[in-house]
Amino acid sequence: MKNKLGPSLDALRQLNNVSIHQLITGIMSSSTYYRFTHDGTDISAAKFIQLLDRLDSSLTDFINLHSPEDITNQQFFTTYLHSVSTGKINERALQTLLLLLQKVNNDYPTPRYLHYIWLTQSCLDRAHGHPYHYQQDLNRYFTSVTTWTSSSLIMLGLSTQFIPFLALSSLFSPACKAFESHLDRFDVQKAYGYFLVNFALLAIMNQSQFDFMRVSKQFRKHKVLDSTLAMSVYIRLINSLNTWLSHPQKFASSQLSSLTSILRDLDEPVYADQLNEFIQLFERNFISESLGNLGHPLYQVF
Repeated sequence: MKNKLGPSLDALRQLNNVSIHQLITGIMSSSTYYRFTHDGTDISAAKFIQLLDRLDSSLTDFINLHSPEDITNQQFFTTYLHSVSTGKINERALQTLLLLLQKVNNDYPTPRYLHYIWLTQSCLDRAHGHPYHYQQDLNRYFTSVTTWTSSSLIMLGLSTQFIPFLALSSLFSPACKAFESHLDRFDVQKAYGYFLVNFALLAIMNQSQFDFMRVSKQFRKHKVLDSTLAMSVYIRLINSLNTWLSHPQKFASSQLSSLTSILRDLDEPVYADQLNEFIQLFERNFISESLGNLGHPLYQVF
């Protein structure tokens, strides 16, 4: 009987947007993979587990792939973003999503569902002003990733605000390298822009000029990230802050206020309010030298 593992594993590869080359390098030849996925040829259990590990998936994940109760990556990201992209977090929608994730995870426990639970709970914690329940879990997960998929990169982009800044700093270089290899996907481009902008603002608030300069370099390197009007304004913000660091005599805080006006002209009141909040905090911290905290992350990504 022709085995069905190969086609199912290839479906999982496509779901995670991993190329065949990325998946099989160091494990098997392309001809062996083709025979496994198209001709029903068997492979060893050890190689099968290696492929699953390369896809950042467990055997349980694989078994549940075609389950009618499965929540796909796309379903989760779409639902999550719909709950947080209106400028005000829809706590009821997030709570419903969290309960659904917990139920499915109880029935079909997988690492993927746990990651979704961590992100959703962290967002609710922020809305309630509570400490993040899963900050260290998110930190451990992202620092242990060996093969980045498009889904794990989008997850990182959405989780940026919930990971300790020092951990983000140590993760920055490998994460950027991983994002760069997936920039053919628009949703990963947007997640990368989200990751960089939030990291840049956190670098300023944590007074890390070194990290801020690393972010600025990435924006100069990847013009493709300037893909929406709102993102182009944030890139202008990064450039203005770069001027403040490098040539303070040429900097005026009015440069930042004008960016808020541009966002309002573009009918982006949510972005405008968030940017205005950051500017006020920046002026208090670095112009008036009083302390404060960033109130809201840049949720509205896609």
